Amino acid sequence: MNINLKITLFLIFVFFATCVFAQDINDDDFEIILDDEFEVILEDEDDDVRAGLKPAPTVDIADVNGESADTAQSQEGGFVGSMPVQLEFVEAEYDSTLFEQGIEGDVVMHILINEEGRIDTVEIVESLHPILDEAAATAAMSFVFRPAMLYDSIPVAVIVQYVYRFAINTEVEEEEIWVETLPDPDAAHDTDFDDFEVVAFFRGLQTEVAVHRLTINEMRRIPGLSGDAVKVVQALPGVARPTATLGNIVVRGTAHHDSRFLLDGTDILLLYHFGGLKSTYNSEALESIEFFPGGWGVNFGDATGAVVKLRSRRANNEKFTGHADLNMLDMFLLLEGPVSPRWSLLGTARRSHFGELLQAGMRIAGADSIITIAPFYWDYVVRADFAANDRHHFTFSSFSSNDSLAVILGDDMDDSAVGTGNDELREATNSLTQRMFFSINGINWDFDINDNLHNFFTFKTEHIYFSFGALGFARSETWVRGFRWHDNLAWRQSEQATFNFGFDGYLGLVDMELDLVNHRGTVRLERNDWLFARTGVFTNVELRPIDNWLIIPGIRYDYYAELNHGGLPSFRLSSRFSLNNEHLIKGAIGTYNQSPKPQGMVIDSVWGNPNLPPTQAAHFVLGHEWQITDLISLDVQTYINRQWNIPRAATAHDIRAAESIDDINMYIGDGIGRSRGIEIMLRHDNNERFFGWIAYTLSKSERRNPSTDTLAPNQWVNFSFDQTHNFQLLASYRLPRNWEIGGRLRYTTGNPTTPIIGTEYHLTSNSVVPIRGVPNSERMDPFFQFDFRVDKRWQFQRTALSMYFDIQNLLFFVYASPEFIIHNDFYTERHVISMPIIPSLGVRFDF
Repeated sequence: MNINLKITLFLIFVFFATCVFAQDINDDDFEIILDDEFEVILEDEDDDVRAGLKPAPTVDIADVNGESADTAQSQEGGFVGSMPVQLEFVEAEYDSTLFEQGIEGDVVMHILINEEGRIDTVEIVESLHPILDEAAATAAMSFVFRPAMLYDSIPVAVIVQYVYRFAINTEVEEEEIWVETLPDPDAAHDTDFDDFEVVAFFRGLQTEVAVHRLTINEMRRIPGLSGDAVKVVQALPGVARPTATLGNIVVRGTAHHDSRFLLDGTDILLLYHFGGLKSTYNSEALESIEFFPGGWGVNFGDATGAVVKLRSRRANNEKFTGHADLNMLDMFLLLEGPVSPRWSLLGTARRSHFGELLQAGMRIAGADSIITIAPFYWDYVVRADFAANDRHHFTFSSFSSNDSLAVILGDDMDDSAVGTGNDELREATNSLTQRMFFSINGINWDFDINDNLHNFFTFKTEHIYFSFGALGFARSETWVRGFRWHDNLAWRQSEQATFNFGFDGYLGLVDMELDLVNHRGTVRLERNDWLFARTGVFTNVELRPIDNWLIIPGIRYDYYAELNHGGLPSFRLSSRFSLNNEHLIKGAIGTYNQSPKPQGMVIDSVWGNPNLPPTQAAHFVLGHEWQITDLISLDVQTYINRQWNIPRAATAHDIRAAESIDDINMYIGDGIGRSRGIEIMLRHDNNERFFGWIAYTLSKSERRNPSTDTLAPNQWVNFSFDQTHNFQLLASYRLPRNWEIGGRLRYTTGNPTTPIIGTEYHLTSNSVVPIRGVPNSERMDPFFQFDFRVDKRWQFQRTALSMYFDIQNLLFFVYASPEFIIHNDFYTERHVISMPIIPSLGVRFDF
């Protein structure tokens, strides 16, 4: 048997063994006692044994402060509705022998209450005696509840923790039931301070075929992500491993710029600081992240790759809370709370300091006389929520991010590397500088017109500034000011049909200056009030011919004002069919289009081609979902993607083939792409102890540039991020005394690389240039990485203190995984650069 297959099978075995062990472990540190006003006393027939029942009331986060309410809501804006209430109790049979022996105590169970209020499964969490355990579980299967209600109208399945108490005395003993992770104020030292999270299964509500959803509490504890939930996208099926310094999201064989990144319905310019260190939007201010790798519906346009959708969360409207975090990369503060009965406010600010630590290290090592590196980033979020009434909710938000980098060459640097630039472009001819700033401000409006008609509208303004300078050889500055909007109207016409109508768009003006220096002098490009505009309209209908079959046909039209070709329609169809409660099959087919990317440069009249058409794509997806147990699920998807009209840089062959100078274009839109693959995700949902998943992708991604490359004329070549195998195993486990450990194991096939088959000397530039072989015809060695994380929490009455240690690439000294390859000036030596061990130590204070 192949050694890689043996390793894979062993890891899968370890994952399942951990799942089983995590479900069987006792949870001695977690207990919730509801208020006595909810107590209901039941007696047995002979009064020798008395059993008490305390049914779960409808509870709210207000219960944390000792108050009761009519709805249940996650502090992070997750579950909103009513909890289950017990309607029928069945007494367990008390074994006479055990009764005579005086054996009494509690049996703690997890029971899954379905949408009808019946019990689907019972799991023993804390055992009393095998016979009594079985008796309590048998009785629990006959319980009847009023089901939990999402938004007080949609029944959903939930897991609750239930204590069945066997007692032998003449006093009344109580049985206790509580909803998971809703802490009691008097037992704060036994619970997690910030995990106000209801474990709920939403069945029948999902409409997309290919989508992954995770809670923020899960994602921030994932090893290797430095506590940043947004980076979880890189650990999901279908996403290629990015180069360490880039942080690209490469999905199903498409480029990073083929995907869209949305925040509350509109685009966010930059997802990560400095190529993946941290997300620009603080994940602590997020409610959820949704990832659509392909086959999505008509509500998203101007993308052919994937969609990452961030949803910001509402502030805590019950009391003021917050937390501060200090780690090796940055520090941040988050505050939130009510301002008035209708207003609530959330704010967070973050600043990096790893640049200062890096500079201090270089000074200690004496390297500052050679080179100084000064990276720096900051961001802030302010969100205000206004609940005008039960039907209108407004959100006002402001979000800004800044990344600055300076690389300054010192006095001891070789003179050939500095001082030869043009002082007219930039005074500092010994530095490389870059800055990226953007600010997004706007309003969201949720409006329930009536019980069957809902509208969501968002309008945002954006301001962008980008600058770059390189040793006096190049300088650029770009200013963008624009507007984005999105509206979606949902009409529930009946139980069988829901209609969606919407529009979205963008209007922006760009001012740009670019100066380049070569042996002939300075070349300048300047554009003012360069108009970019896109508008899209869409509609679809969610049809249910029968209860277990959902069909969604839709159509969309996008118009691009900056293109001579105008716009294109898109047609999309998806379907989900439930075979039973455990198995579901799904499929999607659709066409997609986008403005040529990178946006702006490729359609410039001098540096690009103003006649480029929109890039187009087609997605074909087929999948199967299997709910193996209440907590373990399997999602398998196969896909085929096609892309055409992909912009590519013109080659010497294209320039020679031009009939006149007017026919020369720097970009040509005839590139073609194709990809196919299978994605598997085996997931264990979060419980009190354990969560994790196995993600595996088998794929092939290729590109073809018609008749331009003499080494591979009109042939398919590997895409730059084609990774045949991509395997990730991730697990996090909670230990007693508020310890938690986790690990992530990742293996991917090496990225393709183009071989150098020779060199030649260029007299004009006085340099040696490589002669390259067939593009991407070789591969780097496989990539293997193990990340580890450990957390420790100290819980106090009203506050909590946490420390965490997250280390990436722990096995670096065992196997140095390749990131990229560099050569010397004469291309006689080849060096493989690997990612080193990256530790992160931090402390967090919740109050």
